[in-house]
Amino acid sequence: GEPTDLRALASELEASLGDGARLNAYLVNERLPRRHEQVWPDGTPSPGVRMMALMVRNSELSREEFDAYWRDTHTPIALSHTVAVLNYSQNTVLELLTDESDPLDGIVGEQFASPSYSRDRMLKHPIQFVRGVLSGRRFIDLGKARTTLMIETVIESEASAR
Repeated sequence: GEPTDLRALASELEASLGDGARLNAYLVNERLPRRHEQVWPDGTPSPGVRMMALMVRNSELSREEFDAYWRDTHTPIALSHTVAVLNYSQNTVLELLTDESDPLDGIVGEQFASPSYSRDRMLKHPIQFVRGVLSGRRFIDLGKARTTLMIETVIESEASAR
């Protein structure tokens, strides 16, 4: 939708959450350098586990430099690991949609076949892992980044919406 519509929707959602609740909402430009085909039914958990990271750019970079490095330099490194991700989504934050949203520059999602794949990516292939971290340091403020593992459930996929 249009950013003004999205801001109104975010405000409405935040108000519906009640006192003390806070909603972080962002207008993003999404890239899908690696996308797996959804072959499981909507409403059931996606296979494996999703790692989500909220990123703040390295302060030495402009927003454009952050996005260009992520897209052109870091992506090939991230996708070259022996333990591959099933799905890799990059969301460059264009605008905060609520006044209370944490300031972010990017949101990344990586889908792994299982929690052990995420661990194996680090422990069984340390040189590749370190190469990825060193690349990340060039465009991300790692001290401000936050990551979590989660289970994803797609409520309605694009394919079923058609």
